[in-house]
Amino acid sequence: RARADGPSHLLESTMATGVAVRGSTGLLYSIAKCCHPVPGDKVVGFITRGRGVTVHRADCPNLGQEPDRIIEVSWGKGSQEQRFSVPVEITAYDRPALMKDVSTVVAEERVNMSEVNVNVRNTIATFSLTLELLDSQHLSRRRSGRDRSAPPECLESL
Repeated sequence: RARADGPSHLLESTMATGVAVRGSTGLLYSIAKCCHPVPGDKVVGFITRGRGVTVHRADCPNLGQEPDRIIEVSWGKGSQEQRFSVPVEITAYDRPALMKDVSTVVAEERVNMSEVNVNVRNTIATFSLTLELLDSQHLSRRRSGRDRSAPPECLESL
């Protein structure tokens, strides 16, 4: 089942807001909490019962078996000014100053962390972060898993 979170907005055909539905104005919309779409992602709208349209990534598994409730939406010009909360998990071998190194990598990407939780079990540290991203390319080089700029002890990221 589709879930929504965050502030609701009105869908405009003018593309002046964050999301647009062709041929419609004044529709209530929200960004799906399950797949956390950001500008640059392919998106679709899911017409909810009583809550307007929920914007999902096109590949979201929560879209379900009701294709008649899915509508075409796109990112508007206003989405370039918005930041989107995206959950990220990083797993690494625990060591002194690991938190500083993870924070430095995120800061070098010019990304805000709005939530941080770290759980250490044996020698493995799991960071659960909420990052505020502008679009899907903001951290794209890190999405592919381990990259050269990641700390060498990093087991998995994004």
